[in-house]
Amino acid sequence: SEALTANITNNVTPKYDAQKDIYTKMFTDLKSAASSLDPNGAAIKGDIIFNGDIDKWKKTANSLRMLMALRLSKVYPNAGDVAATEAETFLAVEQVFARHGMKLFDVEELPTHGGSLRIYACHNGDGSKSIGARAQELKSRETQAGFGDLNHYLSFSPKVEGTKRKLLSFLITARQEGKRVVGYGAPAKGNTLLNYCGVRTDLIDYTVDRSPHKQGHFLPGVHIPIHAPEHIRQTRPDYVLILPWNLREEVMQQMGFIREWGGKFVVPIPEVTVYP
Repeated sequence: SEALTANITNNVTPKYDAQKDIYTKMFTDLKSAASSLDPNGAAIKGDIIFNGDIDKWKKTANSLRMLMALRLSKVYPNAGDVAATEAETFLAVEQVFARHGMKLFDVEELPTHGGSLRIYACHNGDGSKSIGARAQELKSRETQAGFGDLNHYLSFSPKVEGTKRKLLSFLITARQEGKRVVGYGAPAKGNTLLNYCGVRTDLIDYTVDRSPHKQGHFLPGVHIPIHAPEHIRQTRPDYVLILPWNLREEVMQQMGFIREWGGKFVVPIPEVTVYP
């Protein structure tokens, strides 16, 4: 970063950026580039690598992100896990590595971010690594669940619509019964859910977040105000909707004091569930 602003008068020896910061920015750029490519849009002019095949460019960007995550995880294990969690299934990751002459020989299922995979890979020619039982079992489980079948993914949209209806039904019923519902957290995933469902302050009074950088602002799109967590103790709502639902256990432990007045927690994903 300093190298881009350095000049002979104020800084002739700019410091190096940390490897983790460089990789993080590269992850962001690759994700943004891949999402901006539309396979149904106009072909890229002057493309001498893939001859305008946008699908191949998107696959290349995603493959680079996976390989970068593996490299980064050697030094910053948690950062590598975060970058890799967007590869949703073992079968999908296996195909990415296969295109680069590698095989997956072991896998660990982790609770991080609501469920993550830590995979182990080697070159196809490496005879010292046989495919382990965990990798075989998970691949078999995903195959039986239909992750290798396009119809499995086509069924995703109706499930999302069902989740929307269930969440709205709960919030509307709570409001009709005179109950107060507030949110906990201001994560991107939670805000995406609220915007998709059209939830605003008519159904959720406010949300709270521990980050002082978010407090005093509003959730984008839905304009729900963000307060400090202490605001919940002051207003004593009936329900707290946990927006970072993958961290529900941590949040429920941290905010357990709402039980003093009979408050309950609500988790919207994968099913709307109320926890006392």
